[in-house]
Amino acid sequence: MAWALTGGAISVARATPHGQLSSATKPVHPSELPPTEVKRELLKLWREMGAFEGGRSLVGRLLDNGVRTGQRARSARDAGDRRHALLLDMLAGDWALLAQRLLRAVRVERHNKKFAKRVRVKETSMSRRRALVAALHARRGRLRAAIAGSKKTLVLPPSEGAK
Repeated sequence: MAWALTGGAISVARATPHGQLSSATKPVHPSELPPTEVKRELLKLWREMGAFEGGRSLVGRLLDNGVRTGQRARSARDAGDRRHALLLDMLAGDWALLAQRLLRAVRVERHNKKFAKRVRVKETSMSRRRALVAALHARRGRLRAAIAGSKKTLVLPPSEGAK
């Protein structure tokens, strides 16, 4: 069986005896799971992923694994195997948690990239301002030196009242 995220639903394609995928696909969605905490978490992540731009394929695969595991838990529960159903529910919850952490990590990484860009812009601005201040200090120093040199060479005529 192959699973793929297609337009907000997970599609299931069965393999033919020769290993090729058949064209018949059945959309699978977390809403088809029985009402559990895992279902609520998977639905919440499904909605978050819908508004999510990047990393969608990896998050989709993680959610796909969670939905598949939830379906296996439902099948085990229907067959009367409560012990394995509980284990599979816990595993589906782990898949959901992993998808949630991946979404959070990608968001943090995006935020860090934007923040790093703003920091680079500010650093560039600060270095330009430092260079401008250094140039102004140098100019002020040259002007003071010129004034000091002109005072030495400046000869004042004697005033007539000083005779």
